[in-house]
Amino acid sequence: MTTHSLTEAEIRGQGLHLRPWHADDPVDADAWLRGLVDPEFRRWNTPLRPVDDLSDAYDSLRARTKSTETGKVASFCVTDADTGTILGHIGLNEIDQNMRLARVGYWILPEARGRRVAGRALDLASAWAFTELKLLRIELGHALGHDVSCRIAERCGYRYEGTLRGAMPESGRWDQFRDAHLHARLATDPNPDPAPEPRAAVRTPREVLARYHQAMLDKSADDLADLYAVDAVHEFPFTSRGFPPRYEGREAVRAGYTAAWGASPVQVDEVRTVAAYETADPGVIVAEHVVVGRLPNGPTTFTVPGLLILDVHGGLITRARDYMDSSGVAAATERP
Repeated sequence: MTTHSLTEAEIRGQGLHLRPWHADDPVDADAWLRGLVDPEFRRWNTPLRPVDDLSDAYDSLRARTKSTETGKVASFCVTDADTGTILGHIGLNEIDQNMRLARVGYWILPEARGRRVAGRALDLASAWAFTELKLLRIELGHALGHDVSCRIAERCGYRYEGTLRGAMPESGRWDQFRDAHLHARLATDPNPDPAPEPRAAVRTPREVLARYHQAMLDKSADDLADLYAVDAVHEFPFTSRGFPPRYEGREAVRAGYTAAWGASPVQVDEVRTVAAYETADPGVIVAEHVVVGRLPNGPTTFTVPGLLILDVHGGLITRARDYMDSSGVAAATERP
């Protein structure tokens, strides 16, 4: 593939359209800026040249285009295939045709998280790079502790190969460094297994509860919704202003949590199960939990207690009663 082809490459599939970034397009520049100033992005990444305003975003995009023209980089704007809405970015960097090697990186806009956008984009970009660029090896690195990125890498066939000491700068600093995980995928590796269907993946109420808490930790609305039956009901008995009283149906759960978690600035650090009680009905489990979180760039953590009652039949949630402390959530979110 020629460098000219790299600047015009497009990939479609899995509900996504990966297209070139347009360096002089104000919509693209705005999305690029929002992606690079997002607190969650800056928690795990420290660009050599920070992007702090729209002027920086235009300059950064133009520099990215020039790098693509050299054949060393392939950058894609990740968009929704149906609407064209920008969802994030994925790029192949440091492309070495002699070694048939590249490094991949990505970020997803806050409102698009929880929909497996990163994993789908990584699948598409990897297949394209192996086929069109004839690469043999693609590496993926992330800061130690970035568990969500670690799981995405492994789900997409990027095997963990080791921990690199002092391999990435600390958040917002170039005078201190932190360890990083190295993952890699070869063109000769088998394709990753598709995600299991929810019914096959979860069986007992305790297994469902564990996956429920993991979805909360990841803020993954898709992983959460896949635990529900199609006609399930999720109720909030202690709802307060700004919180709905219930979601009816799996897709309502997906849409509701996509919107809620996408808009929330809270970083969830831990979902701690205090106790889980089995009942006379083997399909019902009652769980006390505590969510430990913090606001972006805030050193102080806060805790929000909750009580969850799950009715699980056939391995799927048919009814959830979520006695979360919604006033506590609101108070924590509004902290200065």
